[in-house]
Amino acid sequence: MKNQFVNLLSIGDSVDDLFSIKYKYNILDHKNGLMFLIGLSDKTGDIDAIYWGGTDKITTQNVHKMLREGTIVQVNGTVGEYKNKLKIDIKDGMISLAQEYDIEDFVMRTKEDVDSMLSYLFDIEHSLKDKFVKKLLSEFLKDADLLNKFKAAPAALQYHHAYSGGLLEHSINVVKICETLYDLHPQKLNKDLMMVGALLHDIGKIMEFKTTTNIKITEEGMLLGHITLGVAIISKKIDQIPNFPDLIKYKLLHIILSHHGKKEYGSPLVPAFPEAIAVYYADEADSKMKQYLESIEKANGNKDFYVFDSKIGNIFTK
Repeated sequence: MKNQFVNLLSIGDSVDDLFSIKYKYNILDHKNGLMFLIGLSDKTGDIDAIYWGGTDKITTQNVHKMLREGTIVQVNGTVGEYKNKLKIDIKDGMISLAQEYDIEDFVMRTKEDVDSMLSYLFDIEHSLKDKFVKKLLSEFLKDADLLNKFKAAPAALQYHHAYSGGLLEHSINVVKICETLYDLHPQKLNKDLMMVGALLHDIGKIMEFKTTTNIKITEEGMLLGHITLGVAIISKKIDQIPNFPDLIKYKLLHIILSHHGKKEYGSPLVPAFPEAIAVYYADEADSKMKQYLESIEKANGNKDFYVFDSKIGNIFTK
C-alpha cells in the first residue's frame, strides 16, 4: 500500500514508495558524473526528481531506457529543494519497476462531487428557452460516451484542473462566471447561447487528453488541438438537428474558435461579439484563479512568503 504521497512530502524526508513517471529528460553530464530529470506523480500532485548516476554510464542508460511515461516505479531517495520547489534526489540504482500497485493511488481526481456537477448540467438544460440550443445540449447529455468522457477528462496537462473531472469542474465554473455577467447585462446578452458556449468551449479536450496512471496528450490532440477537435464534435451534433439555424451554429462555433482570446494565445479568431468575449474572460479568470490557488497549495509549508510559477511569476503565499 502506498503511504508517501506528493502533497505530504517535506524537505529532508526519506522516500521509499511508488510513483508514476510523468516525463523524463535526456541524460546530462555534470561535474560528478551523469544525471537526468524525471517527473513523478501520484493522485495528490507532481514532483521533480533527479537521478544521479555517477560515472556508471551503462547503468544510467539502462535505467533511463526503463523509465517510460506512465510506468509505476519504486523510488528510494531524499526530498530536497531547488528554486523554491521540492525535488527528490535518487542515487545510482535506487529506482525500479513496481510489481504491484493500486491504480487509485495515481489517478488524481476532482475534489468536487461529480454527481452534483452532472446534475447542474441537467439544470442548465432545463433552464434553456431556445429550442435549438436546448436540443443541442440535450443530444450531448444523452450521448453516454461523450458524457462519460466529459466527466472523466482533465482540463489540462499541468497548469490548471489537471486531473480527472477537471474539465467538468472548469467548464461549470466558466458557466457560473458567465451567469454573473448575464445578471449584470440581462437585456443585452443571449443567455442560452453564452451558457452552452461556456459549457462546451473546451469539449475538444475529451479527445486531446487521455488518463492512465497520469495525463497524456493523444496523437490527435497534439496534431489538431482541442479547439479544432471541439469544432468537429459540436458541428457533428448540430448537423444531426433538422433546421438548426445557421447563425446560432456559427456563433456557437465562433465561441469555441475564439475562447483563447487572441491569435497569439492559440485562437484562430478573436471574440467578435459580447457572448464570445464573456466566455473568453470567464475561461481566463477561472484558469488563472486555479493556477494561483494550486501554486499556493503546493507551496504549503514553504519557508518563504512567495512561490515562483513559470507561467505567472512570483505568487505571494501568506
